[in-house]
Amino acid sequence: MLFRSSSLDLLPLYSALATIYSLPPELLCRILELCTEDYSLSSAIALSNRYTCLRSASLVSRSWQAPAQSVLWSAVRIYKRTTAQKWLACRVTGVYGTRHLELGGVHSKNEGVSAALAGKIVGRCVGVRELRLCDFGRLSAKVLQSESLAGASCHLPPSLLEWSLS
Repeated sequence: MLFRSSSLDLLPLYSALATIYSLPPELLCRILELCTEDYSLSSAIALSNRYTCLRSASLVSRSWQAPAQSVLWSAVRIYKRTTAQKWLACRVTGVYGTRHLELGGVHSKNEGVSAALAGKIVGRCVGVRELRLCDFGRLSAKVLQSESLAGASCHLPPSLLEWSLS
């Protein structure tokens, strides 16, 4: 005797799968944050793996695209001038909140971000909670007096620690 399943038998399975695609965006963002929290921002390979994970998640369905992009833009690391220019030219820059921002400056003949470019980046970010500045020989205090840094914790290199941030 052959086993025949009716379409009614498959209905509970279909209902269970449908809920995966209809998760609330807040819950999906939290799940994606948990999936990517082990990727260190200090490693280029880890950043690439984080990007790949979030890119794959954004392709699951349309409802997953915005939460995946939100998690992607929540942590930004810019150490090259060309990357900074691409980031500033991107049309979604400033749309999603950037909680963690890490900038690498021009120092010791590196092709890093200039102080002026760092100021533009900081000005375009929304909701920065943590700012890390690396390899900035000289940096104007005006860069650090941005409204987007209100309430942010700043990790400054030793050469900038003598300034008081008030």
